[in-house]
Amino acid sequence: MVTLQVTDQRMDWRFSTFLIAMLAILFGFTWAASEPGMCGSPYVVKVLADHTKDGALNCFDFWFNRYQTMLTGFAALIAAIVAVVATRKQVGLANKAIIQGQLNYIKAAYKQTVEAYNKTSEFNFRIRDFQSAFIKIDDNYLTISEAHASDAIDVACKGLVAYARNILLLVKSSDVEPVSEESAVNFLKGCEVVVELEEAFRSVLGEFFFLRELLQKNNYYEVESKILNSNEWRQLKILLNLIDKECLDLRQAAKALRDSLKIALEAQTVQLKSAQRNLSESI
Repeated sequence: MVTLQVTDQRMDWRFSTFLIAMLAILFGFTWAASEPGMCGSPYVVKVLADHTKDGALNCFDFWFNRYQTMLTGFAALIAAIVAVVATRKQVGLANKAIIQGQLNYIKAAYKQTVEAYNKTSEFNFRIRDFQSAFIKIDDNYLTISEAHASDAIDVACKGLVAYARNILLLVKSSDVEPVSEESAVNFLKGCEVVVELEEAFRSVLGEFFFLRELLQKNNYYEVESKILNSNEWRQLKILLNLIDKECLDLRQAAKALRDSLKIALEAQTVQLKSAQRNLSESI
């Protein structure tokens, strides 16, 4: 959408007043100089008769020469007043632009903080999806295919990491790091630990599926008992328990980050209202 900006070409009222005042003074002076009382006094007549004394050609010229310095000073005073008023106006516009820029910056940061806060509230759903992928393997260890299990873990892990990375980027861009720095660092560490456990689980999972396939080929009826007593399964269960524990810690880290973002939102709300008030006062 193209926006057309119309510039106000009307003359400033202060400059108009200055021109009118100058014209009024000139007209008044001309009118006064043409009055018989001012032009008919013996002194004026004598001076105008002696051209070598004043050099005035007529009555107006005489009075203008007499008060030229005063008129020039008065005109300079009015011009200075107009210049000061115009300068103050320009300074006011510059201050308004600065305040508007600050307001826009605070609005953008506030928007990023709100989005980060909402996403940390929704992050529990990503943790739940992540845990569900491992629970599904735990519940269906005899029937689930290796490809299905690997894909489920991969999708859940990528979704968790992408969501966490998005939250951290929003926190950084929302200019609330001094408030949320510690909680953001703990949140990042929690995500890194969970990802490391996922990678360890995936490596053991390949060995587990190899063992299960080997046992199923040899003696299907003893597969379950042999699997449950195998070293691979014990390692998977240890990792599953660790993943549950770290996901719980990650939930707590996300909650701490959300609480710090709430505090930051309250501070930014105060800043936003203050900037809006300053802008309205500058208009």
